[in-house]
Amino acid sequence: TRCSSDLYQIICGSDDQALDYFLWGTQCWIGGVVSCAPRQHVNVLEAALSGDFLKARKLMDKIMPLLRNTESGGYTQKVKHGCELLGFKVGNTRRPLLPLLDEDKREFERVFALAQD
Repeated sequence: TRCSSDLYQIICGSDDQALDYFLWGTQCWIGGVVSCAPRQHVNVLEAALSGDFLKARKLMDKIMPLLRNTESGGYTQKVKHGCELLGFKVGNTRRPLLPLLDEDKREFERVFALAQD
């Protein structure tokens, strides 16, 4: 498989650093934002694994505002809201997490729309 190694494997678990990890030879990416932007993540991964780092960079640049916005606070709430925007009914987060503020929701929706193809 793509993620196998005789000794060990390094897996990227930080969405906004995935391209760096691929350049270092990593072949796996665990991302939380993939739940609401699956196609975009797969496109970056496939480009990087095929060795087309220019394409991977271009694709990563397109989703980077979404990744940064999600990392800026309210991560779980934003991912769940993104899933809702895709048509998946995922419900509200549980306490102690609070709903997104209206202005945070609007900004997320703006960057989410920009990340779409």
